[in-house]
Amino acid sequence: MFQPFARARDETRPAVCMDERPCQSLGHTREPSPEKSAMNTGRGVYMFAEPLAGWRRVEAPPRRAKRDCARQIEWPLDARNPEASKVIVVMDNLNTHTFSSLYESFPLNFSI
Repeated sequence: MFQPFARARDETRPAVCMDERPCQSLGHTREPSPEKSAMNTGRGVYMFAEPLAGWRRVEAPPRRAKRDCARQIEWPLDARNPEASKVIVVMDNLNTHTFSSLYESFPLNFSI
């Protein structure tokens, strides 16, 4: 069994955890300003962590769709670990966490 966190940290192959919690915004407790959009929509709260490096990041984009999930995955790959030869992403199988979301969103060259 592959256990990415039972090894020493390797900066060229970091192991990053990703999880999403679907949320529903039900409205405002106060009258919103005119520039705010309607809040009765679904959204996801994304959490990324690299336990062996001791960091975490939480984002709550305004929508929850496959491409939004793919955009969230872009950060630990490109911004956080730009010199890594491979980033191991550990995630569950929620409906937006699919390789098709990556293929639809980016011209990628990655391996499973």
